[in-house]
Amino acid sequence: MIKAGYYQVWPDFALEIGSDLCFEQGKSHQLQGANGSGKSSFIQKLLIPALRARKGAYIVYLEQQMHLQLFAIKAHAAFHAPGIRISTPSDAAMYLMQDLKKAYAAKPGDIYIVSDECPCLHLLQELKLPHCLIVIDHHEVLPGAEQIRFEAQNQNLSKVSRDV
Repeated sequence: MIKAGYYQVWPDFALEIGSDLCFEQGKSHQLQGANGSGKSSFIQKLLIPALRARKGAYIVYLEQQMHLQLFAIKAHAAFHAPGIRISTPSDAAMYLMQDLKKAYAAKPGDIYIVSDECPCLHLLQELKLPHCLIVIDHHEVLPGAEQIRFEAQNQNLSKVSRDV
């Protein structure tokens, strides 16, 4: 949970969260708002640290600028799954989902899938394990997802509210 309040996420940028935000297994959440309204900052500075504090949780985070993340995933696959070729975001997402399934089978835990404009959202939605999906996608509305809106008040502040 991320409590309602005022959060200084960067020296010159803050988020004002109007009500508590809960991210639970079996639920989907879509972060919506204009570019620069704080969605990615929310993920990096508030959401991921809050999820990491949950003991035994699995977090798959597909970043907005995934080209650097692809190098890390390729390196992981080279050591743990020789022969698997990863060259696209979809390859990376499929590899991470397979790796997650193996880890979950050995030790079940809460799963959080966080996608910041990943072009392979459909692959993440197909995960058959219980999980919480949190996405930013400007092109597709996620059916049944709680909508969390980011509205820039000025260049230094955005208000965050959820649709109820």
